[in-house]
Amino acid sequence: MSFLSSTRALGLFKGLSLGPVIQVRTATKKVAGSKTSMKDSAGRRLGAKAAENEPVKTGQILMRQRGTRFYPGENASIGKDHTIYATEPGYVRFYLDPFHPNRKFIGVALSPELRLPTPHFEPRVRRLGYVPIEDEAKASFEEQNLKRKDHLLRPTILKELQERAAKRQAIVEQYKEQLKTIVPELSDNELSIAAERLSNVKNHLKNGVTLPDAQATVTSIHLQDLKLQNKKGAISPEEYETSNSNYLSLIKKVDSSVSFDNKYQLTKFLTPEARQGKLDELEAQLQSLTEGKGKDSKKQLSKVLDMSTLITPAEKKLLHAKYVKPLLPLNHGLAKSVTKRWNYEKKRVEPLA
Repeated sequence: MSFLSSTRALGLFKGLSLGPVIQVRTATKKVAGSKTSMKDSAGRRLGAKAAENEPVKTGQILMRQRGTRFYPGENASIGKDHTIYATEPGYVRFYLDPFHPNRKFIGVALSPELRLPTPHFEPRVRRLGYVPIEDEAKASFEEQNLKRKDHLLRPTILKELQERAAKRQAIVEQYKEQLKTIVPELSDNELSIAAERLSNVKNHLKNGVTLPDAQATVTSIHLQDLKLQNKKGAISPEEYETSNSNYLSLIKKVDSSVSFDNKYQLTKFLTPEARQGKLDELEAQLQSLTEGKGKDSKKQLSKVLDMSTLITPAEKKLLHAKYVKPLLPLNHGLAKSVTKRWNYEKKRVEPLA
């Protein structure tokens, strides 16, 4: 085509109306393709692993869950990932507990006819799950088999138990000798029972229990043991009634004749009036010793309080604060420094100049 013909074609092309012009940008270099991971993890297989009334073994998983949607019931436990498993062989039960109405429980009944939950104030049904071992060698191995930690600690534990038993027996023998002088009409069998009872009462007293509560606790435990022996057939009903009545008459005789001092030694029983009279005599003695001055007087006061076996630790603190180190009045002199001390009379903390 010549120059003239191309110019005319260009003019014709400019006269045409082609609409809006769209700019298209093309890639100038190759781009690496991206790969997204569209995979998903496998399911965790959550949910119940045993149905209602299904027999299970010890350690068998009952439920896998996220969170505690179900709680472990009787003969079941829960792991750190909220997995509930059986702790006894038996039959699975899904149930509700009226004491926890907002919780659902999974438990294991020890026999097919049992239903859960067990009534709240009734004893739980227990089963060891053991079978007798007929082979003597295997039986001896099972009896001696211990974990390494228990095996290493066994000599120490046995030694401590023997020492405790020896100390307890020494206290019982000491109480027997003291009872012979305080209550001489007791027989040898009654002395043994009374000394054992007083040893148990002393243990409760050392734990901070009052004397009447300690005596009542030891009495109820002994009577309950007699009742269990009767139920097991170890003693006949006639022997149970005789032992029960003899024990009640014995403790009535002993408790009305024997008491404890503040060092847990046996003393003759004192009525509240007689004890108050002895306290008045002690306070009069302390009052006479306060007339002296100096360190010797305070040493004598402290010695008298330490030697007295009649007063309780609380009464000793009160008398010590009253006579040995009496509280000064709050308006005593000019205050250089202020401290806080316990006022035994008013039972409160007060500032002391």
